[in-house]
Amino acid sequence: MTFATPISFTEDKTVFDYAAWDRIWAGAFDDAPSQNTDAPLWVSKNLPDGSHGIFALADDEVVGFVSVFTDDILHAWIADIAVHSDHQRTGIGKELLRCVTEKFGHLSIKIHAVQEPAQSLCAKAGLTHRTDLTPCARKGAEQGTWQADALAEMGLSVSNDIAPGHKTKVQELLTGAGFQSASAALDASGGLEKFLGSLVTAFLVLDGDEPVAFARVISNNSNAAWLSELCVREDRRCEGIGTALLNDVNRTFASQALYLAAPSSTVAFFEGQEMPPKTKWVKVFHMVPGET
Repeated sequence: MTFATPISFTEDKTVFDYAAWDRIWAGAFDDAPSQNTDAPLWVSKNLPDGSHGIFALADDEVVGFVSVFTDDILHAWIADIAVHSDHQRTGIGKELLRCVTEKFGHLSIKIHAVQEPAQSLCAKAGLTHRTDLTPCARKGAEQGTWQADALAEMGLSVSNDIAPGHKTKVQELLTGAGFQSASAALDASGGLEKFLGSLVTAFLVLDGDEPVAFARVISNNSNAAWLSELCVREDRRCEGIGTALLNDVNRTFASQALYLAAPSSTVAFFEGQEMPPKTKWVKVFHMVPGET
């Protein structure tokens, strides 16, 4: 793509700092910069190892960026994309998304597109508006009404370390809940280690030694997390296990915003657990592998 002003693109995180983020975000959304540049750990917290950033530069100054975090096996979630107002409508945003779809075209790419310009941009980049998926979310640092021992009170335990011997049971849980692509990804990975990557937190609910529920969260380990799967064994549904498991997920990621793209049949459940649908302004856009 040719730009009126020479623009280069890089994945080098060292070009990006809090001041650049603040300037771009303020310019993109007409907010006043906070002038808070005393944030030496900002990049390492918001773009930690395992996450990805692509940055657009004009005259060595960052004028746009996109951040992505992924499990590197199935999902890639576009967390933020912004272009400074002085450089909008020049093709930078489209090129940033093209870079994302090129780099992560082997994964299922999702984004909660908040404003109309972003929604049009996603459509032009080849992402599809998923009308069958509802964006649900809650803010970080919300108090909530989450219980400390909801699963324990039901005689269940939860583990974040999943034994290799539980792989088949986890696959059965995923398949039984309609997460066939996740089950296939786990099978193709050859083991749990890759399926549970550096940015992934898993929750395996056990009744004794028997797995009865499973959840997986992809997080940037700072301010945002994506609930990619939550499932309960079919014969144990309607016992409150899913509610208790989501309670545990919410407690674990209480300080982070938590997002998911919910099938219509599950929206009422998540709304009842303090994760309401955000359909007034937000739409889910998606690209599956092979669509690039």
